[in-house]
Formats: sequence, C-alpha cells, structure tokens
Amino acid sequence: MMTYSMQLARHQQGKQFRRTSEGGLLPQCEGDVALCQNLRELVAGELMATGMPTQVVESGDSVVGVDVRGEITTIFVATDAGELKIAGTLDYRNEFTACGDIIGEPRQGIKGCASVGAFVVFLLDDGSLYYLLWDYDLLCYRTLGALPGVPDVTIDTVDRTEFTTMVEGVTFKEAVADMRSDVPSEVTAQVGKKLEEAWQKVVEQAHGAGLWVQPVEVMLVYRMWDGQILHTTAPATVGVGYQGYDRLSVPLCFDATQGFVGTSDVSMRVKGYRISVNAERIASHWSDVIAQVEVWVSREQEVVMVGALPAMSQTQSGSNYYLSTFLPTYPQEDMQAGLSLCEMGRHSFYDSDMALQTSLTRTGKVTYSAARPVASKLTERVDCLHGRGDFLHVVKGLSLTTMRRGNPLSVMSTTESVGGKVYAMASQCIGGGAYTRQFVYLFT
Repeated sequence: MMTYSMQLARHQQGKQFRRTSEGGLLPQCEGDVALCQNLRELVAGELMATGMPTQVVESGDSVVGVDVRGEITTIFVATDAGELKIAGTLDYRNEFTACGDIIGEPRQGIKGCASVGAFVVFLLDDGSLYYLLWDYDLLCYRTLGALPGVPDVTIDTVDRTEFTTMVEGVTFKEAVADMRSDVPSEVTAQVGKKLEEAWQKVVEQAHGAGLWVQPVEVMLVYRMWDGQILHTTAPATVGVGYQGYDRLSVPLCFDATQGFVGTSDVSMRVKGYRISVNAERIASHWSDVIAQVEVWVSREQEVVMVGALPAMSQTQSGSNYYLSTFLPTYPQEDMQAGLSLCEMGRHSFYDSDMALQTSLTRTGKVTYSAARPVASKLTERVDCLHGRGDFLHVVKGLSLTTMRRGNPLSVMSTTESVGGKVYAMASQCIGGGAYTRQFVYLFT
C-alpha cells in the first residue's frame, strides 16, 4: 500500500482524487493551504484521504505523556505549578473519562515520557527521572517519584568476648647462657611455633562460639523484585582494633648451672565480636520495587603472618626472666588492602519494608565469591529517553544506555559513543516479531 501526502485547499477537503496516467494528482492545489492530508491508495489508482484526528477533549495543561494498558489509554498532563496529573482516560470506543487527580509533584518541567513494563518514566528538565508504578491488583498508578538514595547505615562490633588459651612451654634443644644481646633463631622458631598454635586454637574457639576475631568488610545490598541490584553501600571495615598485636611476656626457665633451658606456659587472650547492623527503612512507597536488603560479609583478613618468625628479646622483672614477644602481624595498610580483595558472601537478608536492626553471628553457611555485588542503576542525568517493547533507552551526551526489559532501573547495556549528540529517539513502528530485530533510530 502506498501513501501520498499533498496539500489541499480548504474547499477541496474530503474529496476523492484519481491519479492521471502521468502520475500527477488532480485537482491542483489552489488557494491558501488550510491543512495537510494523508492520501492512501486503497484500490489501484484510487486515493482516499485518511481524515484528520478527532478532538475528544481540550485541557489548559500541557500533555506530557500517555500510557496504554489494554484498551485504556491514560493521558498525563503537567500544570504550571509543577504538578503531574491524570487528565483522564480513553477507552476502546475513543470515549474520554475525565479524572484530574494529582499523581505526583516533580516541581519542574517534564520533557519526556516512556512506558516500560509496569512503570511510567518521566524525564524532568534537570535530566533526572520520575517514576510511576502500575498496580495490577488495584488497577491504578502509584507514585514512586525520584529514585531513593541509600538509607543511613551504621555498622559496628558488639558482644565483645574474651577468649583465653595457653601458649605451651618448650624445652630448648640447647641451653642458652645469655640472651640479652640476641635470641638464637632456634629459640625463636620453637617459641614462635607455640605462639602460632595458640593463636589458631583461640581463633577456633571464637569461631565455634559464632564470633569473628579478625577484621572483615560489611556492606548492604538493596535488591529489586527481579533480582537486580539497585543500591550497595560502601564496604565498612569492622574489627576489634589491634588484634594479635598485644605483647606477651613468656616466662623463661633458668638453671643456675646451664642458663636458660626453656619456657613455661603463658596465657594468650583474644577478643571475639559480633556485628551490629542498623539501617533506616527504605522509602515505603518503593518497598514493592526494592524487595529485600541483604547483608554481605567478607572472609576474615588474616592478621598473623603464618610461618614468620616473631621478634623476641630477653627482659627481667625482679628475679624473673622473660622473652618479650608478639605475634608477627601484617602492617595495617597491608591488611586494609587485603580486605578489599577478600571474597564476600551473603550472610543474611531481610524484608525492605522495615528498618534493619540486627546482630550478626558468624556462621559457616556463607558461600563466598570473588565477585562482589555491584549496583546496575543509572548514575547520571540523561538528555532524552524512549520506551519501546518494555525496554527503556536513555541518552547522555554521546552515550546510549538500554535498561533491562521491564525494569527501567537496571542497566543492561551501554554504547559509549553513537557518533554525535542525540536530540531524539524513535522506534520502527512495524515488524519486530520474536525472531526479528527491533530498530531504534537516534537523531543527532
């Protein structure tokens, strides 16, 4: 079917026209042009004017978008006061039902609209997006508004508990007469091994009681109804300070004829802890979109350098002699760098419609992964938007981003440069079945 477009004088509207053998159109346009008509070839050689749209209602407000759901078309208008209103609906008979309800208050101009799944997305003058959600149960729109930020979160240690174990004494392979100037490496190795064994034992005690000992990172993940991540908090480092750094005084066994022949038992104390997480509730009207809040915890960052020899020196208190020592630990900056590389796992999850107040207990049921959770939301304001087939396409500068099907909050793919600044987008209006491409045209 071919479509012709021509300008008609006022007195010629509504007539039929026949194409001449030379292909021209009769009659010729005479007089002032009143409007444009589309002429469609319904029968070979016969052109029929398709007619003009019929006005069904007139409003003093600016129409900013429409949303079609089934046989009902909803018309959205914006007022000069910055209110978003539902002007009314059109049914399948093209009958208009007035509404006038205020559905949102973006308080600025609206320059674009797109329907994406259950969402209606409006582009505001400042480049931000404003959302409505269709409620399939109540058959009405719910105002979401602007994307909510991350609630205030507090993460700390609680229930600090001290655990004690014994560092077993050793018998030196050879007696040492004097260690004031230097502690022999054989002694350092023997005592260091017992220190390491005691450390491992006391850490296992704390773990068995459901407590952490060494530092971890904790973050919150806000997950949407379809499993995509909207927000993550910055990882917070949690620990009990300088764990493992306490200096130990290991008693030396002295023989008047041989010198120092070994060490005796000494206690080692280590603190374990649980993790307290407190977070404000996400905006209540977003609770159906953001389904749950997850707490992710990393593996513990090793504090002690296993296999390394500790530094030791001989000290004296009255008539008693000691080996002053401490566990060989990583520097603070190395531990912090290591924490950022530790695997993380989901420890627990909670409904998003309530404030989060919980104390975490260490558990062996967490599955850890090197891939940390990452939010897939838009982070920049956009220049224009377009919805087609439940996909939302947005442009910022030279970059085109397509959101996931039915979810205008989650990024699916991004083309960094489309060759020029995009001022508008439009879809191919025909075709695009299950096995054909859907084309979106960019106007630069």
